Parts: sequence; C-alpha cells; structure tokens
Amino acid sequence: GVDESLRLSASIQLKLVVRKHWQPRYEEKFFTIDEKDKRVVRENILEIMSSPNVHGKVRNQMQESVKDIVREDFPEKWNASEVIEWILNSMEENSSETKKLVGMTTMHAITR
Repeated sequence: GVDESLRLSASIQLKLVVRKHWQPRYEEKFFTIDEKDKRVVRENILEIMSSPNVHGKVRNQMQESVKDIVREDFPEKWNASEVIEWILNSMEENSSETKKLVGMTTMHAITR
C-alpha cells in the first residue's frame, strides 16, 4: 500500500492547488487548472474520500478541497442533482460509516 505520510502530503498539495489555481484570480496569472482535470476531480473526490483506506487526516484535507470546489463550481459546473444524488446514496443503510460522514460533510458544504 501507499505510505500514509505520502497520502497526507498529496492531500495537502491537492488542497493548496485547488485553493490557489481552481479559479483564475486577477493577481494569479501563473496557471489555472484545466476544465478536464477539474471534471476528473469533481467526479472522483467524494468516492475517494469514502474509501476505508483513506484515514481521517487525509479525508479532512480533501474535505477542504471539496469546500473550495463547492464555493466555485456548485451548482453550475458541479451538477447539483448528481451531488445531491451522491449524498442521498451515501446515507443508505448499507453505506459505510465513512461514506455517511463524507455525505454529511458534503451536504454541510453545499448548504453553507
């Protein structure tokens, strides 16, 4: 498996890149994340966070990325019906506790 410290480092890097380069800012002309890459992140981040292999510290860093993505992309670019469907599915009886937690924190992010 992948070393936990490497996963934590990657999740912190993801958070920093999303925060600084997800949406172009007038003072930041270095680069903006490509729309195709953004789509890949939006389509996968919640499932990855729900994996039993992802520990709490890593999940917490990824949740910060979700908050930033929601602020910039929800509901226009991050399809509201898909996100809400994912959240509702995460609350099903057979879902893991981790997936339920990710669903609840994502619901909190979209309702802030």
